[in-house]
Amino acid sequence: MRPILTLLLAAGCTPSLEGDWYGNCAFSDASYGYSGALSVKVANGRGQRLDGQVGLDMFDGRSFQGDMTGLRSDSYVEMASPLQGGDAGRFLFELTGEIADDGSIEGTCALRLDEGGAGLTGDVVLERP
Repeated sequence: MRPILTLLLAAGCTPSLEGDWYGNCAFSDASYGYSGALSVKVANGRGQRLDGQVGLDMFDGRSFQGDMTGLRSDSYVEMASPLQGGDAGRFLFELTGEIADDGSIEGTCALRLDEGGAGLTGDVVLERP
């Protein structure tokens, strides 16, 4: 009985990631730096699966939105979202990061053409208000 209790206590210690998260993706390529304001709404953030929506407002005024899916552990998060940006086309947004001691998510973000190929990568910090 003791191992089952220990397992239940450990499973209950994982904090939910549900809610609104905000941050900035500091993208760069070989020549330039770009920034994008990022909003992530996690609708299902308990357990290992993540589901929700992503919004990305780029430095040049373009905005992208899409549904997000992902996975998480006690200390790691990965999520992906196909984003639609009007006549700018479809892109794939990816974020991987560590859940920091203060509850923020720190990691990397990437924005690529949906068909593959080159894209932008950068650093991101997501926080809850």
